[in-house]
Amino acid sequence: MSFSKTIVLRNYDGETFVVDEVVAVEPQTIEHMIEDGCANTSIPLPNITSKILSKVIEHCKKHVETPNSNEKATKADLKSFDFDFVKADQGTLFDLILAVNYLNIKGLLDLIYQTVADMIKGKTPEEEEEMRRLKRRLNAWVFSCFVGVTCLYFKSKKM
Repeated sequence: MSFSKTIVLRNYDGETFVVDEVVAVEPQTIEHMIEDGCANTSIPLPNITSKILSKVIEHCKKHVETPNSNEKATKADLKSFDFDFVKADQGTLFDLILAVNYLNIKGLLDLIYQTVADMIKGKTPEEEEEMRRLKRRLNAWVFSCFVGVTCLYFKSKKM
């Protein structure tokens, strides 16, 4: 599928990703940046690594390119893609949670949260506590990133 306008995303590592606009606006954060005129040259995504951003783009692209129909085959294909997409180690899933939460992709966030919840099922109390510790560290990091990005955004609006 070919689209006319492209958006450049620049991640934590300084790597750039040229993405069709219709795919790039799947995340609400990027859609709002474009609407607010913050996408003149590239959109900075300072807290997302190349590995994670490429996975998020892959997911958005698949969901944009798959026809929005009620055909069982199409829905089954998308469901299979999503199932395979979240087959990842715990660290990758938590990195995806951070990125997808920041980018505000509700459907993908719900999918990953459900995967993590399924991972917790059948765990011993000690194993659950270890996952909770990871979650607390994750939440602290998300909050600090959110505050930092918000401050940068408002500083840029004052200039």
